[in-house]
Amino acid sequence: MKPYVRRNKNDAADAAAICEAAGRLGQRFVPVRSIDNQAELMRHRGRELLSGQRTSLFNALRGHMAEIGAGTWPRSAWSRRRARNTPMS
Repeated sequence: MKPYVRRNKNDAADAAAICEAAGRLGQRFVPVRSIDNQAELMRHRGRELLSGQRTSLFNALRGHMAEIGAGTWPRSAWSRRRARNTPMS
């Protein structure tokens, strides 16, 4: 159920929906996040961003190395077995 969705999403419609919601009885409001909580969330987002960039960097490097014929870097027992059993062309 979406009680405050209206057509023509714009600032005026959003403001009207906020006023309507604030005027209703029994509304539950979300508490404001503390500075410590916001800092922790920022740290987690930064860590996720760096992790994604690291993965992207290694994937790009692996692709470039494969283009020039350099060996792959097997990371698991399955990939090592596959590399041993697959003939190199």
